[in-house]
Amino acid sequence: MKNFKQYVTEQKSSDITKNWRHEDARMYAEDLVKVFGEPDEMTETRLSWNSIEPPFSEVWIVDESIPHEFPAPHRDYVYSSMKIQVPNELVEILGHASGSIIYDGLKKEVTARCGSLYANAATLGFVRDLVDGKIKLNKDQAKKEYSARIRIKTITRVVSKFDEGIEVVN
Repeated sequence: MKNFKQYVTEQKSSDITKNWRHEDARMYAEDLVKVFGEPDEMTETRLSWNSIEPPFSEVWIVDESIPHEFPAPHRDYVYSSMKIQVPNELVEILGHASGSIIYDGLKKEVTARCGSLYANAATLGFVRDLVDGKIKLNKDQAKKEYSARIRIKTITRVVSKFDEGIEVVN
């Protein structure tokens, strides 16, 4: 019988991230690995976890560092998704509130792209509250409400693992 293992080498995330061009994304990826363990999927420029719950259905970090000015200057590189069906009349409001909110209507999934899981959780919480009718806002009010939520550093943590090992960056 032939042994398949001799043809397979297991790669660690650190083998991948050591070649990343963006130091901020690399450092945050290392923090995610410390807290959540090795990712479920890896490519040359992306690490992905498919089982970080609640609240996320998927978390991934990309070797990128996207400058973003709202609500304050920062850089984005970590993504988190949740299954949330957004009614058509709210899609424009979400787009106006932040470019960090990405809606896929076919999957009925919202993705937050921010600089930390904390910010992603605050972003997705904002979307959930808007969709659930807990807040009723027009475009300008939504932008102000989102800004206020994302700036709060003492927000109740959504996942207890956020409290250890992950730096809160706003």
